[in-house]
Amino acid sequence: MASTSVADLTPDTRQLAEKLIAAAASQGIKTTIASTRRSCAEQGPAGMTATVLGQPAHRAGFCRSWHVWGRAFDIFPVGVTTSSPSDPRWAILGALGESLGLVWGGKFNPPATEPWHFEYHPGMDPRTVCPDSALLSAAACEAAVVAGNAKQPPVPGPPPAPPEPNLAGQALAFAAGAALGWWAAQRWRQR
Repeated sequence: MASTSVADLTPDTRQLAEKLIAAAASQGIKTTIASTRRSCAEQGPAGMTATVLGQPAHRAGFCRSWHVWGRAFDIFPVGVTTSSPSDPRWAILGALGESLGLVWGGKFNPPATEPWHFEYHPGMDPRTVCPDSALLSAAACEAAVVAGNAKQPPVPGPPPAPPEPNLAGQALAFAAGAALGWWAAQRWRQR
């Protein structure tokens, strides 16, 4: 059975999922995670229809799905199903997710539009991490996932924080500049 735990996502994707959950809560939107990581067998071949909260949903084949890589999750506002795509909470979730750097499934081309789907894979392309040969079976998919994860460079973390300002040094520089200005003004008057 596919996971519903954010702990099963890659660390960077999990961090963004947790931020999205918190941001949604700050907007008064309670959420539930319907799916995170799936095995290749659970994902299945392209064209299969998944069931998400009892409703049919499009499914990418085997390792062409970021769910298999632990880089995608499906999140719902509590009380909303896939049969209510016009609920305004989807747009709020989408905007929040995109502001965090997530790819939002609400902007996928129909019929694959999935407003509950978010993914994070900076600089990665499913065709490079999942070759065509891995689309033939669950076993080939699992082998591609293992090989692909071994080849992936670590995702860079957030940039380092800027250094703390040196207020004492700034004050000293200001005082020195003021003294120099005073001295120059005195010299100018003596001319």
